[in-house]
Amino acid sequence: MQSLNLYRIILLYLAVPSFIFLISWLQILYGVLASVLLVLSIYKVWGLEKGRLRFDRWKQSIPILVFSFFITTLSGLGGFGHQNSDHEKHNAMIHDLTVKSWPLQYEKKQWQPLVYSVGMYLPATLIGKVFSSVMVSRVFLILWISFGLSLVFFLLIKSINFYKPLLLLTFVLFGGFDIVGYLLYSPVPLWLGAHIEWWGTLFQYSSHGTQIMWVPQHCIPAWLLTGVIWNNKENTKVWGGVCLFGFLVSTWSVFASFGIALLYPMLLLWQSPKKSDLASNAPAFPLLVINILFYLSSSNDIDSDYIFKFYPFTDFWLNYIMLLMLELVVLVVVVALMHRAVKIKKLMFIVLFVFSILPIYRLGSAHDLAMRASIPVFYILYILLLSLLRENIKRHKVIPVMIIVLCLSLGSVASLMEFYRAVTYKRHEYKWEVELPDTRFSSQYFGDDGTFFFKHLSKKLKNIDER
Repeated sequence: MQSLNLYRIILLYLAVPSFIFLISWLQILYGVLASVLLVLSIYKVWGLEKGRLRFDRWKQSIPILVFSFFITTLSGLGGFGHQNSDHEKHNAMIHDLTVKSWPLQYEKKQWQPLVYSVGMYLPATLIGKVFSSVMVSRVFLILWISFGLSLVFFLLIKSINFYKPLLLLTFVLFGGFDIVGYLLYSPVPLWLGAHIEWWGTLFQYSSHGTQIMWVPQHCIPAWLLTGVIWNNKENTKVWGGVCLFGFLVSTWSVFASFGIALLYPMLLLWQSPKKSDLASNAPAFPLLVINILFYLSSSNDIDSDYIFKFYPFTDFWLNYIMLLMLELVVLVVVVALMHRAVKIKKLMFIVLFVFSILPIYRLGSAHDLAMRASIPVFYILYILLLSLLRENIKRHKVIPVMIIVLCLSLGSVASLMEFYRAVTYKRHEYKWEVELPDTRFSSQYFGDDGTFFFKHLSKKLKNIDER
């Protein structure tokens, strides 16, 4: 049996929500033209490293698909497992996208359109619309995200060129040393199932397990595109996907798109772009502009300011330094000291510099920018740590192996807490009939119908017709 090109499957998987968005949100003519540009943009990068990302381990495919389905169901997505508080919004989004007309809008004090990254929900809710059933949307969403998580695992195996079931577990458990920070600084005693990642109060860099359980719309596209870019870091043709990748991931998560954008300057360590590769971005550039105009239509109720304005000066810097040390610095230093490649050492210096500065400006009610823009970098840190672990095991280097295992073990506690809560706590499910305006932090999900996007590009909204 001929193996499938994993890279192309990932590209199509990420493009499906974007295609639905273009057709459903834009006026018919613009939607058709934008869809043609999307097809052309995909064609431009279709042959990127042809064959290099082929996955042909068919014997492992079924267990990986089953494991992905189990983890996705356990996360509470779709309402078949214990739901954390973020699922209040997920449930409302699934319900509203299924039963309401698109582009989605709400009557508050006045009619307001939805301005949010809806990519994760669109394929499932489109099928739910066909059957006029929220339950159908819920089931298909689990299947859709399970398949996406499977692609993450397949790409991970290809990136490391190694497969053992333990590899999947180490990935979903990977994170910073939150347990150390919690035990040192949290006034609340530790209990099994605690959500320990906010011990520092300022911000957090979420563990992989936490992201799966709370925000799959951010982590799935970020992991997939990071894997594709990282595997092609020495290929100049990857620069031909800058605008396309930015457009695709921003349909799923605007915050994660910042993290993908930060990867490209880091690629300069390996190669510089050719003019012909940069020119390949031309078809996707208008698509990226469309998404930018869409998000600029936000009503600007998103919390944003310099983080030190929210905390006393002394408390801020003490917490800030400890957070960076336990969430990022130790992992970066371990990789930099153990890795023999000079380029990787330089990369770690850049990562440390950028992600020490990024959290200073808070964007989003829960400092969402820092949490989600860091997803690609932590994926790369994991890849490098696992590669170092394999290398040192082969070379029988006991001390480096013990250090890496200790890092992975301490970093796994936050995710283990999330999974423990999902398995053992009494199942909690947020209501499905609640509309988005009735959920927490709902003000940051709405926009202004007087902006360029909704006046000139999108389909006419109900409130415009009624004026």
